[in-house]
Amino acid sequence: MPKQLKTESAPGPAALGWKLARWVVFSPAKAAEALQTWPDAVPAALTIYFAYLAMSVVFYSWKPVDFPAVSDAPLPFAKTPMPQSPVFWARVQAWNPLLTGILVWFLGWFTSVLKGGKLAGRIFLAALVWVFPVFAILLWSGKALPSWAVIAVWGVVLIPTAVMARGRGAESWRTLAAFGLSIMAINVAMCPLFSIAVATRAESLYTGLELVMLLWTLAAGSAIVSRLEELPTARAFVAIFFAMIAQIAAVISLFIAGVVSKEILKALMSV
Repeated sequence: MPKQLKTESAPGPAALGWKLARWVVFSPAKAAEALQTWPDAVPAALTIYFAYLAMSVVFYSWKPVDFPAVSDAPLPFAKTPMPQSPVFWARVQAWNPLLTGILVWFLGWFTSVLKGGKLAGRIFLAALVWVFPVFAILLWSGKALPSWAVIAVWGVVLIPTAVMARGRGAESWRTLAAFGLSIMAINVAMCPLFSIAVATRAESLYTGLELVMLLWTLAAGSAIVSRLEELPTARAFVAIFFAMIAQIAAVISLFIAGVVSKEILKALMSV
């Protein structure tokens, strides 16, 4: 009887996620190509994202509440340590999908606005979406603006982003969503280093790693978004940086609106 040929099964989301994570961390160009061409790019990115959520709950539940030392922080933070338990951090990370969605939404806006035209003018136009809310938040913190007015400002600035969203195709949003999920591979990759900093109580190392992670995320993210959106790297960098600012402003506004508690907000801003 003729020998039956062995057929190799297609790799599952976990295997693809592992490959995608390596590329996000070490080879952004390959990661961008995968996000654009893989039919299972979103499931692969989700495996990275779920690994990040699980890692985050475990890590912050283990990390001592007094490390790094709690310091005075701008409003709405206070000089008190956060609760520490898996239940609390699971509640915190339950908000993370919303934060990721906010990041992806604004990234879609900023990359759309920054395409074509002179850079200075495009940056000015794009920045208006976060400048007005941030200004409103500052006025609110000085008790010069009521909370409802902050929300009203968001209602106004979100109108152009909604118009933009209708102009982008489903495939464009799919790749941006996969990017927003998979970029968390950098957080996962750096977790062992953060664990060493916590175990040795090296605050300067911990703070330095936070800066490295931010710069690494911006650099890798800019390289990936540049290819996904066919933007110069400098413009992609501006788009990601602005999206992060808008994300932070949106989260603080959720606190102002009474949707998010102060403890949850502090935790979200620390991860």
